[in-house]
Amino acid sequence: METSTTLYLALAALLAAFIVFTLLKGVIKMLLFSAAVIGGVLSWLLLERNGFSYIAFLTDQPKPWMVEAVAWTGGVLVFAVFLHGFSWFCSVFSFGRGMGTGGAKGILTTVLMVFVLIWVGSMGIGYMGDVGSIRYYHRLAQKHKGALQDTPTPSLFTRLRDLLGSEASTSWLAAINPMQDDTLSYLACLVAYGCTLDDEQARQYYEQQVAPLLPVPQPGRFLELFRDPALRLLVQQGKYVTLLESERLKTFLQYKDTERIIQSRIAPSRGKTAGLSSPGSPSRQ
Repeated sequence: METSTTLYLALAALLAAFIVFTLLKGVIKMLLFSAAVIGGVLSWLLLERNGFSYIAFLTDQPKPWMVEAVAWTGGVLVFAVFLHGFSWFCSVFSFGRGMGTGGAKGILTTVLMVFVLIWVGSMGIGYMGDVGSIRYYHRLAQKHKGALQDTPTPSLFTRLRDLLGSEASTSWLAAINPMQDDTLSYLACLVAYGCTLDDEQARQYYEQQVAPLLPVPQPGRFLELFRDPALRLLVQQGKYVTLLESERLKTFLQYKDTERIIQSRIAPSRGKTAGLSSPGSPSRQ
């Protein structure tokens, strides 16, 4: 092949690559920004789940507000780092002001960006809604014991989660949420309620409400959960995220048909607070 032909082919390939890169730069910009959003959210979730363990290196008495502060600070910092890298990348490759804002390219970028933000936002709402449900049932048990005067209400995140799950236009978000585990959340709420009661109240709750409703293999294992000192301590200290991620609960669900039976009890809708209300609180004796 002549040198001139090779040169022309190389220039043509370079030109084609430049055209393709120009057409895709709006999508690249969207992907980079999405990486910043997802990186911040994942960091926040990691710190939410393991914050107590990290803070325990600094103080013997970690508090829930400390975990929240560390989680939000970490998430924002990671997002800022990603965003700074995104800005640097754009400046290096001279992504102009109008990049990805015109025509079909701009529409595609905007649609994908909005989808990523909605998806990540729904993941956060779902997870915080689960944590809020656990807190709600803990406080409901405190109300039953007489340790709380006011009747508790579901948190804002719990109500938002239930609203998203009850609407046909948004319920599909739950199907693409990799963090959603309705069965584990349901069990964590029952455990938070049972662990708040004293031994006699927990036994009544188990016999009158839980055992008839959830005929799992060896249902007495529920009572073992309610009396577990480690789980009771988590509920008492308000470590609801740690309770939700507890290996003890995951192991409980893995025994024979336990998970399938509990899944059949959960209402098909995403409104899990309403679905959980039927176990209720044990009647006063």
